[in-house]
Amino acid sequence: MPQDNTKRLLEQRSLLKSRKPRFVRKDWRELSKLGRGRKKKQRWRKPKGRHNKLRAKKRSVGKMPGVGYRSPKSIRGTFQGLTPIWIINESQLNNLKQEGIAVMASIGLKKRIQIATKAKQLGVKFVNLDIDKFLNEFQIKDKGKLEKIEPKNETKLEKKK
Repeated sequence: MPQDNTKRLLEQRSLLKSRKPRFVRKDWRELSKLGRGRKKKQRWRKPKGRHNKLRAKKRSVGKMPGVGYRSPKSIRGTFQGLTPIWIINESQLNNLKQEGIAVMASIGLKKRIQIATKAKQLGVKFVNLDIDKFLNEFQIKDKGKLEKIEPKNETKLEKKK
């Protein structure tokens, strides 16, 4: 029964997200520093001015964030109904439960390859890493050294010689 409820709540969340407006700051279209043509700068700031129409919730100006736009509490912060678990080392893969999904932390290449090979053996899925594609990109040389497999393209200098 809980699976059906989770599935229903996930559908409800996707419906709510499709109806949610973009919350952007006042005058973001006019100034480059507020986000005109710069997506990274388009951040929400609460309007505080006395005559501000967005603060007064006038009809045609835009929407302000509110509690009603939140997703259901039981699935809030989940990824496809599974709780994301931050993986930093190999031992944490063993502790991963059925209701969790792995998220690869920002770690070095050597450790990332170790975790990816162990995860492939255990059959663990990652949110932010395609294990097969990642492992095919690198090849382990003898004595534990890594070598990136690069396509055989001639450089401009090699062509001139």
